[in-house]
Amino acid sequence: MIDIEAAVYTRVHDAIKAAYPDCYVSNIPPEKDAQFPFVTIREDSNRTDWHTLDNDAKEHHAIVVYEVSVYSNKQTGRKQECKAIMDVADLEMQDMLFSRIQKHELPTIDRTIMRLYARYEVVVEEPEDVDGTTVYQMYRR
Repeated sequence: MIDIEAAVYTRVHDAIKAAYPDCYVSNIPPEKDAQFPFVTIREDSNRTDWHTLDNDAKEHHAIVVYEVSVYSNKQTGRKQECKAIMDVADLEMQDMLFSRIQKHELPTIDRTIMRLYARYEVVVEEPEDVDGTTVYQMYRR
């Protein structure tokens, strides 16, 4: 299986933390006692692109979908904070050639918390080893 999760998570995490050092970034949803603003970055799906399978059924490409959720509980300006943090994540995802396939607000049980949600998709080629470093080639759909 072609697995880019660590690389994607690290890159988006680092960009968000550079712009918003007090933001908590994780790959699991926030708990009741979470620190805000809070961001989740997670791989939603990873499936073989069957169009490029060879006779040995070797995977050459995967179609990968990621979800990014930004939460804010600010008294005022929750939506603006979510949008600003999402812009940082969006720029990183787009820079890695992901296509944003969805972005919208999602309701939360606690109405004092705003959640902005986005999904991204990319096609990833099987990795190459370049001087001891794993390199992934990604393509927009």
